[in-house]
Amino acid sequence: MIRNRNIFLIIALLFTASSAMFAQNDWGASDEEKATQLQVKFNNISINGGGALFGEHCQACHGELGANSPVLPTAKALGTVEFNKNNSDGLIHYKIAQGNAANGMPGFQATLSDEEIWKVVTYIRSSWDEYEPPAEITAAASSEPQGAVFEGKLKEIIFEIDQIDSKLSAKLVGENNSGELVYASNIPLEFRVVGYFGDFAINKGAKTDENGEVEFTFPQDLPADTAGFINLYAAVPTSAGYGELKSDVREVEMGAELNWIPPLSKRSLWGPMANIPLWLLFSYLGITGLVWLGIFYVVFQLYRIWMLRER
Repeated sequence: MIRNRNIFLIIALLFTASSAMFAQNDWGASDEEKATQLQVKFNNISINGGGALFGEHCQACHGELGANSPVLPTAKALGTVEFNKNNSDGLIHYKIAQGNAANGMPGFQATLSDEEIWKVVTYIRSSWDEYEPPAEITAAASSEPQGAVFEGKLKEIIFEIDQIDSKLSAKLVGENNSGELVYASNIPLEFRVVGYFGDFAINKGAKTDENGEVEFTFPQDLPADTAGFINLYAAVPTSAGYGELKSDVREVEMGAELNWIPPLSKRSLWGPMANIPLWLLFSYLGITGLVWLGIFYVVFQLYRIWMLRER
């Protein structure tokens, strides 16, 4: 009887553990989030953009699409038939955005925009031959007017700077499917500043208008170097799905001149001896003095004991 109870207890524990593991596969996503379908068009532009983002943010841990990670065996293989069948569009989006601290997966909602995360979803879905995009997305793509999205090849960025009015402008030249050179519209185009720890966009999210142009007023409070110069260029982000395209880097006298104050010129913990904080100096001398006083006291007591033994 006791043995049967133990068997039933083991079965119950195994069922509970398996149920918990199954429940954890959705990482706490709600039914509404899991039911959400693809929110961007399923085309080569979205897939290529998602592939660029996947290579930048996901491949280091998960490996190539559809394969196990060569450096992190615990990372789930993405793009397999099993993964695509067990995860809805919305669940994949949720997992990328929220992450899971329990297994070391970071969330990317603060790093990538919602559209960029959906592009990663399209790239993962592109590995599954049986995947069918939502009917609403397919219908919206088929009913979109011709020319609303440029589908040719980008050729050049014409980058201009008006230092008097602090205006930045750029035109994007592309080659359409007929081989004609045209201005490409509705494509992300960023003005970037060259920084010590990586370049950064100052107009993130901007897209070219119907004339293939983007304009932006340069922020005058953006710090320049100590001579008042700053390096700028225009670029199409790889996440747009058109490959990498940049203009030449221009050095211009714009922005706020940097008033450089050497960090070691003031009293600080990392400063030289001449600028060490006074409280730290006195604390160090006080503690060191007490330690040496204790040592001298111990030596003196040992000396007294030795003298008493001699007597």
